[in-house]
Amino acid sequence: MRPLKITYVDSESARWKRTQVAFFIESTGEAATRLQRRSLRPPNIKSDQYNTVELANNLLFQLLIANTDFSTKKGPPGEGCCYNGRVLAVPGEQHDWIVLPYDFDQAGIINTDYALPNEDLGIRRVTNRLYRGFCWQEDSLTDAISRFQDRRMDIIQALTPDDVSKARKNRVERFASGFYNILDDPKQFKKRITDVCRGPSSLAIRKTATKE
Repeated sequence: MRPLKITYVDSESARWKRTQVAFFIESTGEAATRLQRRSLRPPNIKSDQYNTVELANNLLFQLLIANTDFSTKKGPPGEGCCYNGRVLAVPGEQHDWIVLPYDFDQAGIINTDYALPNEDLGIRRVTNRLYRGFCWQEDSLTDAISRFQDRRMDIIQALTPDDVSKARKNRVERFASGFYNILDDPKQFKKRITDVCRGPSSLAIRKTATKE
């Protein structure tokens, strides 16, 4: 995605024009070609088919922007995986898949007037963060957190371009700071990430595999 400014001019009256912020967005096919992958729509995805590093990056990003309107396991009935995400796979491989996320209008960082949280998730508003990662990601999550910490200023700058108003920039900066507070505070990290991750931990999986 690349930001830009578009000036609209009335074709019948050049005296009327308006300039506003917009953006270019890469199509799924273009992204797949650039990454030397192909787009798939499998019915669902098994955990061991993921590239765990990329999945950790994806789900940590969703926590950053407070987005819960997605699924990395399956898609809408009859449409294949994933909901608000596209699977990109190395041709001929059944592993190392990634999910390319899109459609963030329900994210808390945007907080549109029509955004509503999923009642099944137990959050009252879209601005409430909820980690939807998996417990078996703990090893990859550590690396992902380091990546987000190292690029903290770059990330915040990307979320607050010069074209947005000062008030909105301040609001987004405060909102992003809430995410980093979770990463920085061990108590919050345990409460907001470790205690709410989904499924068995990687250690539990390894113990089960050893017993078998």
